[in-house]
Amino acid sequence: GSEPPEPTRPPHETPADVVAALQEDPRPSSRAEPRGARTSDRPVRTRPSREPVAADTALGAGELCTQVGISEALLADLERFGLVQSVPRGGSPVYGPAALEVARLASRYAELGVEPRHLRMYLVAAEREAGMVEQLAVPLLKQRNPQAQQNAAALAGELAELGAELHRSLLRREVGSDLLP
Repeated sequence: GSEPPEPTRPPHETPADVVAALQEDPRPSSRAEPRGARTSDRPVRTRPSREPVAADTALGAGELCTQVGISEALLADLERFGLVQSVPRGGSPVYGPAALEVARLASRYAELGVEPRHLRMYLVAAEREAGMVEQLAVPLLKQRNPQAQQNAAALAGELAELGAELHRSLLRREVGSDLLP
């Protein structure tokens, strides 16, 4: 027999539907815009700029905010939602390279009107993905020979790349190739 037609999705089922609904303004002939600068005034970039971050980076909260161009309130929100973590050093919190990179990305999201609470989904996905990577790579590390450790690092890198590609493909499927060619 023939397969039943794919069920139609109710409004606001996909993330794209929710975002579209949040940006809609019920008043006629007006356009809702995210908080912050007007979207038409902002340049659209295909990828956030990535400057290399030294592995030994250790910045205080003020330094991090100045370097990335974010407010201390935004940094506090990023920390509250678990997106950045500090370590105490000399009685003060210090932020490493991962926090700097996340803060740079969150800064661009903020420019686009996206708040840190909406970025938490990426943290949850990364934590789950890290669990899978560890499950596959840790047995190689337990072999304690240099080749096995190199293989573990290569496997972890490949899994991370595959995960990023899979994420983009699934996102493209959900929002459509017109938005994400």
